[in-house]
Order: sequence, then structure tokens, then C-alpha cells
Amino acid sequence: MKRINLILIVSILFLIVVGSLSVVFVFNKSDKNLNEGGNNSSDENTQKIKEVEPSFREKTLAYDTSQKILDLLNSFKLIERDNNLFSANEVYEAQEGTEYDLLRLATNILLNHNIQAVIVVYQYGEEVNAVVNFRDVDEPKYYYFEEGVMKMKHHGWSFNELMESEESRLGINIDKYGTLFENNVRGNQNINLLEIDGDWVDYE
Repeated sequence: MKRINLILIVSILFLIVVGSLSVVFVFNKSDKNLNEGGNNSSDENTQKIKEVEPSFREKTLAYDTSQKILDLLNSFKLIERDNNLFSANEVYEAQEGTEYDLLRLATNILLNHNIQAVIVVYQYGEEVNAVVNFRDVDEPKYYYFEEGVMKMKHHGWSFNELMESEESRLGINIDKYGTLFENNVRGNQNINLLEIDGDWVDYE
């Protein structure tokens, strides 16, 4: 009888231990599944946000004329910095930049609308300045800054005529000029205004 009772007690204890271990295992597995599901959901949500967020090109599609671009950039805050130009997207998001940053932004928006555009950098004495030369609907024009305001005008049909226009406007004598083409101004990297594409062209 004692032996039967002992076997019964041992069996009951065994069942209790096995049952406890099973419960612990089930809860651990359930928690793991919940955590994994949460992470997957979070990852999926992050991916969806990335997919939904519009690109720089999409954000600037509405600025499809030279006048709309001009109005947009004149709404930005002008700041002072060196000759390093931040990326177009970064400047657009910040709604501020140097005159040269805004010229780079203008060039990118023009290029996004299949309008040929380049930044023309010129040097006179120890000073440097830049403008954006582009082919508008019916004639070449350029963006330039005057007293903190971006403006636009027709200059003729060549870089030389552009230089003549700037000399007349500012009362200066330009020594040389260079260009920053699409391969320079595109992308997210900072660029330097003086790192022109190719050699400087002497202007007399």
C-alpha cells in the first residue's frame, strides 16, 4: 500500500513538473511570436513610409516654368556661408541657403523639367560670382542675384554675351569663366563653386 502511495505521489509530482514546463514553453513561444510580429510590422511600416515619401523630383514638379522657380526661390531665406554648395534636396527641405545653394537648386529643378541649364561661374579680380544660364521656352535667359533678390533676364545667345551682360550690370571687367554642368550639380554631395567642369575660359 505504501508503495502504491509512493508511486502515486511521484506520478503526481511528475505530471506537475511536466505541466509547468509545458506552460512556460507555450508562453515563451507566444511572447517570441508577438515580438517578431511587432518587429515585422514596424519594419513594414517604415518601408511603407519610405515608399510613400515623394522624391525631390516629385516635390518640385509643380514648378514647371522659369517664373514659378523664381517665385519659389525668392520665398527662401538667404544665409551666408563659404563657396560650398549643399545638395538641392537639402536646400529645398530647409527652405534656406546661400545664393549659390539656390542657384544649384534652380538648376536641378530646371533639369527635372528637361530644360537645359548650367551654372556659370566667373571671376573678376579677386572676386567670384555665379549665375544660372538656361534655355527658356523661346530664348536663353539667366538667373542672377541682385541685392539679395533672385532675378531673371535675357542675355543674348552665347556665353560671351552673358559675360557682357554681367559686366554691364555690375560695372566690372570679367577675367575668366567656367561652368558647372549637370554631372556637377546633381546628386546629394556638397560641391565647391570653384571646382568647375574642365578648364577656365579667359574672357577679354
